[in-house]
Amino acid sequence: MGITNPAAGYLEGQIKARILDTPAIAARENPPPGVNCAFDMPVRGHRPSQLLEGLCGSLVLWASSSTETNPPTPPAPASPSLQGGPDVHRRQSAARYSLAAVSKLSFRFPQIDGDTGVRVEARFGRSADRRPLWLRTCADKPVRLQPDDWPAGLAESVNRRYAAHNGFDKGRVLFVWTAGSDAIELPIACCWHVHRGNWPLCVLDAGWSRSLKDAAGIVLVERALFGALRQLAGDAHLRDTHEPRPSDRIGWRVNHEEGAGSLQARRAWARAVATRAQQDFRFARLEKNKRPTWARVGFYGERAF
Repeated sequence: MGITNPAAGYLEGQIKARILDTPAIAARENPPPGVNCAFDMPVRGHRPSQLLEGLCGSLVLWASSSTETNPPTPPAPASPSLQGGPDVHRRQSAARYSLAAVSKLSFRFPQIDGDTGVRVEARFGRSADRRPLWLRTCADKPVRLQPDDWPAGLAESVNRRYAAHNGFDKGRVLFVWTAGSDAIELPIACCWHVHRGNWPLCVLDAGWSRSLKDAAGIVLVERALFGALRQLAGDAHLRDTHEPRPSDRIGWRVNHEEGAGSLQARRAWARAVATRAQQDFRFARLEKNKRPTWARVGFYGERAF
């Protein structure tokens, strides 16, 4: 077809991300040993089974019993009682959280196309109404953020990370979940990256839902997400084979030259993300001669864990 491997990888990532947005036109029972249901999806030019099996790998879709067979608009978020479905985050009322001390998270590190993926499902605290808090990656539980419920640019950052460098399958977005009988709450999110060489793990964006007060959001991100990255920074599975990786500090990188859309829109997104890094999380901008070679363009800052 004349398409390069990087372009094919980008296309595959975009298809995986868009599947989370695609409305189902039918749901039916699936015979054992398959998953508990199957979706018929209006994807032009492909049979759904071909698309899902050929491009999605381990992505599993689940449906609730109330799914409409011919909806004019995308279905409502899946029931929180179901595991593994692509839920859409909804804004919830502000709540306080009680965080338990977690000495060590049980990460798993599957091989994804020759690279190291990350999986985690850890309970580490509870909300004010005593619902448990869970730390998961996007590969453990896919989610699509609604931009109006999050700070400027964060939902776009998550979409970018899903699509770039197989970030979706590698689990390069961390979320904190709390689920009850009648609502799904997703209070915080973090996109991150690990690069070869003696450079720290790098945040690409992080923040908290607009449903949270700033003080609660900062504490959750620092304790849950940055705490998880600190453990990952010292894990042998992500250690560079030639250079020691710093585990005492973390980076934050924003690059407006990558991605789709107009240059003006990309610059506006990058300004919002870089401002968040400096104002909310105290990342200090580094001069270009002190940066990694892969982060010379755009914003790059560092701070101690």
